[in-house]
Amino acid sequence: MEKIFDRFSCASWLLINQNKFDEFIKQYKLELIANCKNWEASINISIEKDPVTASTILFYDLGKLIISSPINEYRIIEGKSIDYLYNDFCRYLSKNSEVYRFNIDIWIPTMLFELYKNEQLVRHCEYDVDNDSESIVINATGEKQKFEDEELKLPESEYGYNDFYYPIAIMNYLGICNEDIINNLNSQCFVYKLNDILIAKIKNHAPQITP
Repeated sequence: MEKIFDRFSCASWLLINQNKFDEFIKQYKLELIANCKNWEASINISIEKDPVTASTILFYDLGKLIISSPINEYRIIEGKSIDYLYNDFCRYLSKNSEVYRFNIDIWIPTMLFELYKNEQLVRHCEYDVDNDSESIVINATGEKQKFEDEELKLPESEYGYNDFYYPIAIMNYLGICNEDIINNLNSQCFVYKLNDILIAKIKNHAPQITP
């Protein structure tokens, strides 16, 4: 489980159907930068020409996307640009399909999951902590999903805040067990780069951009 916590304790990612992979690459004109032997190797690859500095860290490697090998019927897509382009990505990728958007930041802590179906956001759920009462505050909109009425098994972390690892439990519910996730992190993955026009638009604070 340590590999899962290391990878997803502070991350934004999409879970897409495998059959949408080629469409995604073509639609967003992604450039293949590297074919890596595992997820850890992909972390060390930068698409930037200059080293990171205090003034560039916010948008550093903004155009970098890491895409996993197939994990059962799905692929994982991770990258900073998801925080800016998630609505466009998810609406496009959910055409005749489903897309999950996940975010965990255990250091705040906060958790978010969203489900898109047929180009529409159908469920949004976010967990935060009320600092006064130290209780979890849930902000949810849209159609409650069947798995939310079930007692999903949450990962047990040494950091606590197990509820904030709910996205991992959702992935388990979808048939992706923790062993599958760990094996996938140890398997081939791909580093892609967004086209320069999209990167520039994000840096100019365009909130949601279609390609």
